[in-house]
This record gives sequence, structure tokens and C-alpha cells, in this order.
Amino acid sequence: CEGGGTYANLWEGSTTLENVRATNEVVVNFTRNPVVYVESALGDGSGFVVDGRLRDADGWVRCDAERADEEGGDETRDEVTRWRLIERERRIENRVVPTHSRGFGSVIEATVHATRLDIKPELRDLYEHHVEVAERCGGEREREAAERLRGYVD
Repeated sequence: CEGGGTYANLWEGSTTLENVRATNEVVVNFTRNPVVYVESALGDGSGFVVDGRLRDADGWVRCDAERADEEGGDETRDEVTRWRLIERERRIENRVVPTHSRGFGSVIEATVHATRLDIKPELRDLYEHHVEVAERCGGEREREAAERLRGYVD
């Protein structure tokens, strides 16, 4: 949030940006499930996505997305476009106090890097590092997520 608004910076060439351009919509999902995170980012979302949101998200916010002025943005980042998000609907499905592990955090980092490898191949070392941390420090779900990541990327 800045100046009373909420913004998202989306990478050129990303599936997320393609979807936002096609629908002018963003659904922000809150999930503790690392497998769902990997599948929704790299897979086709089958079985995990319902009505444009994650099926088992603890909460979600559906927003209209408008391309933002370049003014005030980072003009040196041609690969990133800026979008203003206007909340339309929200729901809390489960009120939880989430705990986070190093393995879960590494699944998130590895997944983000994996979605950008085609655009920035120099991220491969970071991707590998975080997959290894997820395998070493994560529980069963984090290890399954790391295995799925390797299946998509390797």
C-alpha cells in the first residue's frame, strides 16, 4: 500500500501478467500449503483452483486491476509493469496463526525463481539453493513441493 492505494509489480513474460492483462483481475490467495503454491504457480491449477482462487486458501481477496501510471514507479525496470489493485471481494475461510519453517519459505523462494527462469536464467543457482533447503529443512509437504518443482523445472 502506498498513498492510499495497493499496487502490484508484475514481470513481463509472466503467466500472472498475461492473466491480469486478459481479465483485469487479481486474486490474492493466502495459503499455508506449499504443494498448492507450486501447482498454482507452475502447473495448470487443476484440482487446486476454483472460481479463479485457490480451493483451500485460508483467505483470499479479489481485486480489479488497472495499469498504473509510470509516474512514481521504478523507470529503470522495463521488465516490470505496475498495476493498481482495487478490492472487490474478500473472504476469510480459516482463522489461523500460521507457523513458518525455513523449508516453507524456501519453497516460496524457489517457486518464484522457477517462474522467472525463462526470463532470467541467472536465477538458476538461487532456485537450486532454495529447493535444497526445502528438501533438507522442510516437512513432508515441503519435500513434496520441492519434488514437484524439480519435475516442472528440471
